[in-house]
Amino acid sequence: VREPMWHGRGLVLDDSPGSWDEARVLAGLDWEAEIAPVYVAGDTLAGRQYEQLAQFKAIRRSDTGAVLAVSSDTYQVISHAQMGELVEAILEQPNVRWETAGSVRGGRQVWALAYLDEPFTVPGDPSPTYPFLTILNSHDGSAACKVVNTSIRVVCWNTFQAASLAGDRTGRQFTFRHTKNVSDRIADAKAAVAGLRTESRQWLDLARELSLIPVDDQQF
Repeated sequence: VREPMWHGRGLVLDDSPGSWDEARVLAGLDWEAEIAPVYVAGDTLAGRQYEQLAQFKAIRRSDTGAVLAVSSDTYQVISHAQMGELVEAILEQPNVRWETAGSVRGGRQVWALAYLDEPFTVPGDPSPTYPFLTILNSHDGSAACKVVNTSIRVVCWNTFQAASLAGDRTGRQFTFRHTKNVSDRIADAKAAVAGLRTESRQWLDLARELSLIPVDDQQF
């Protein structure tokens, strides 16, 4: 929304989408990660035989059939529809707006990013700062779905990783494991917005305090 991604790819909108259903189509996420059985091939006297591996399952795209990962049979997919429940819960909060959404690595990682439309400025820097809140979801078993409070505008694989690592480092995130009903964690998604407001105020207080400390050339 508003500003192109640094790599110049993707669709730029003048205003935020009205719903997740609209946004996911615009972001190329109008498909689902679905479960498929896994077979191993073997040659016998009767010819080639295929045996299903009950302890594994494949995760594939519903539109192209491309396999995104092979995981254990206990792994539960968090669908784009379920992910939308988190998105809508976040966007229901006051002054939260769409910013970006998309996928990387062939759809193995998907994200939706919102910003808190309560910008603040730091003394000495007139440019506004907008806090971000991003939902990061993986369909390859590499990570849990999580909501992260971040200062990073996610638009590519590098920024996806940076936001995820920052959440792990700071603990400013809510994790939605792929082994339970994500709908049960809607309250956590709402709490993440409240946490983002609190952290933004704390950061502004710190920035103001730091801006009043004189530093001479030698100290610098």
